Amino acid sequence: MRPLELMRGKWCTAKNMHQHYQVVADALVEAGLAVANPDWVHDDPDSCMIHITKPDRLFSFDETRLTMDCTDSSKSRQHRIVKTGKADDGEVLVNKGGGVATGVGGSFADGASLPPFFIFGGADSYDANWTLGAPRSTIVDPQTGRGFPATFSLSGL
Repeated sequence: MRPLELMRGKWCTAKNMHQHYQVVADALVEAGLAVANPDWVHDDPDSCMIHITKPDRLFSFDETRLTMDCTDSSKSRQHRIVKTGKADDGEVLVNKGGGVATGVGGSFADGASLPPFFIFGGADSYDANWTLGAPRSTIVDPQTGRGFPATFSLSGL
């Protein structure tokens, strides 16, 4: 077990989790995204202390490293793409090298999905054909430098 997992286990006590959710509830009410539930029953696990009134303004997202290199020693090495058709017995496709990116995805509290957001290592680190047929709102802004402009990150998110 990694040290981070041990630390999480140490701090995930009932008291700390209660305090965390109380802070979140207070912040949501203060921000005008929720209201206190007057019918909340403290000892009832099915009773909610707040009602979220604007779920379209709350979202959760996460990022992950993506790679097309199936020979990499990461988790991706455990996965292979198997392609089959009527005339063949199956073909295992393995890509060696290249194609490293960061992918961001998530959803709103009302269930709507955030559009996927991908960050590639540079203009030559992805195939431009990947964007063919993409929705009109797709933004492709290859950068030749190492910076990531604020205007692109704001328009992308």
